Amino acid sequence: MTNLTLNIDENLLRKARILALEQGTSVNALVRTFIESMVDESSRRADRAAKWSENLAQCTFHSTEPTPRMTRQEMYDSDPRMQRLMRIGQLPDAPSAANVAFATGEGDASSAAR
Repeated sequence: MTNLTLNIDENLLRKARILALEQGTSVNALVRTFIESMVDESSRRADRAAKWSENLAQCTFHSTEPTPRMTRQEMYDSDPRMQRLMRIGQLPDAPSAANVAFATGEGDASSAAR
């Protein structure tokens, strides 16, 4: 094994010695275990990333062409909730002229009600 010299705060070293005593080990063993766990975790992350990249590379995408944007009406037509509202008559097919005037600011609430 190779020796390693560390500069460490006195209070931290004191706490590490107490922890090592409680666990029945040495500060050296605590540091070694910590470094081993860090290296193992790093290795596992690298393995997971490599597997992820490999799986992604095997994926096939069905379309290379961008899909055309849907119009608002096409989105509503394909939404089952909107289809249900239109079937039961709670959603008008087209806005009334009074509602359009009010929404665009060309009328006020009293003229929209007429």
